[in-house]
Amino acid sequence: MNVKFFDKLFAGLLWFVTSYGRTILVAGTRGAGKSSLLGSMMTQILPQNRIISVEDTFELPIEALRKLGYNVERMKSRSVITKVDLELSAEEALRTALRLGDSCLFMGEVRSTEAKALYEAMRIGALANVVAGTIHGESAYGVFDRVVNDLGVPPTSFKATDFVLICNKLRTADGLRTFRRVVGLTEVRKHWKEDPEEEKGFIDLMQYSSDEDKLKPTDIFLNG
Repeated sequence: MNVKFFDKLFAGLLWFVTSYGRTILVAGTRGAGKSSLLGSMMTQILPQNRIISVEDTFELPIEALRKLGYNVERMKSRSVITKVDLELSAEEALRTALRLGDSCLFMGEVRSTEAKALYEAMRIGALANVVAGTIHGESAYGVFDRVVNDLGVPPTSFKATDFVLICNKLRTADGLRTFRRVVGLTEVRKHWKEDPEEEKGFIDLMQYSSDEDKLKPTDIFLNG
């Protein structure tokens, strides 16, 4: 991973929110580094806690984590492309993971009806452990729009999201090279009723500065 993908302050904050059982969506465009970021979050879980991953395409570093002593269970869900009938649907896999009890839950990609099961896990906090997944989206509101309007999750359920992390693939000024960066960290407040954008439910904690090629804390973050 590029060492400039995110900085030390973001890494420390990511450790904090992951360790204390928050609910997180990692969003971005295709190839932006969403799965890499989600995988790095898994290393912040204390090894004595069980981790359950649900993926239709294996991308998370499960075998590497096992070699390091982590307690990880991997569940293979049915691909929306191959549609193998013998495999569990993503929604069924998530509900099975919830029945396994006290576990940290990581969802490889939120694409369809499993979104409702994921938000069920978020609303109960998977017994106060971290619940995280990746999703396509270029902003916090873009994620809200996709989850609510495309995937059918009620707006009130979206409040179960604590943080939205945005990563993106950017181009150099000459347009010849691309590079990946975390470009935003947004907290989802709980006071809004219908539209978090209009009702100031999205609070940016860190934003990317292209001039400095750096993820910078906002005044709201610095001032508490």
